[in-house]
Amino acid sequence: MQSSLVTLDCLRKSSPNKVLTRVYRQLYRLDFYPENGPKIVTALQEEKYHQLKLEQLNELKTAVEKILAAVFDAEFAKNSILQILKGFNLPATQLSLGLPEKLINRIDDGRFWRLCNFFSPWQAFFGTEKILIWEGDCFCFGSENGDKREINLGGFIWHLGEIKLDKSFRAELLRPYLRKSRPCHRGDLLNLPDKAIINYYQAEEYRFSQILSLLTKPAQEADLIYLLRQSLLKTLASKLKTSVKDVKRRYQLFDAD
Repeated sequence: MQSSLVTLDCLRKSSPNKVLTRVYRQLYRLDFYPENGPKIVTALQEEKYHQLKLEQLNELKTAVEKILAAVFDAEFAKNSILQILKGFNLPATQLSLGLPEKLINRIDDGRFWRLCNFFSPWQAFFGTEKILIWEGDCFCFGSENGDKREINLGGFIWHLGEIKLDKSFRAELLRPYLRKSRPCHRGDLLNLPDKAIINYYQAEEYRFSQILSLLTKPAQEADLIYLLRQSLLKTLASKLKTSVKDVKRRYQLFDAD
């Protein structure tokens, strides 16, 4: 039996006009699964995959995603999808619920699509078909009759190639660090050692920076970092019962002026 790598390569090189059948059976290959291959394959053969444990389901979902990626040039990681959509300056039309016929007709295998539906909701971009599926909602890009739809992508807003931060998501990010729209200390962190507080805020700053990197114009939201840093200074000042100015001098964390 050929390996999963050979299978994926064959699917990747198959003609876009070729209808693929018996795709479900390709998942029987044990080397798709690093830890739980025999149990997963048995469950697939008996179509009892809903009885698998979470760890096993995660392995199976990864294998399904590999097949979809090979056939449709699909992306599943949220960050990579947003990077692709950044600058994707085509109108979007919302399709009816359920998988689009373009996808279903390419893979003529009901068992495979039932398995995909079991794992829904998806967050996926099918590059060769210019179709975005985001937690059950389907969008097709490039339609001449496209309504230039604005799409909410779980904290981000896409519109004609521009990705912005959703206002409610921004408010959620800043809620622990603001009071009456001004930076405040985090009372729940005051019992931690100084270094632990600094490490916590540095991890948050990294997370905020990753979010900003997905935006078309990150400079427009750069105050997120400033407000976070001000909250750090105020948290340390509150813990040490001193001033923000003294904290800046003592720790020299950054230029927060």
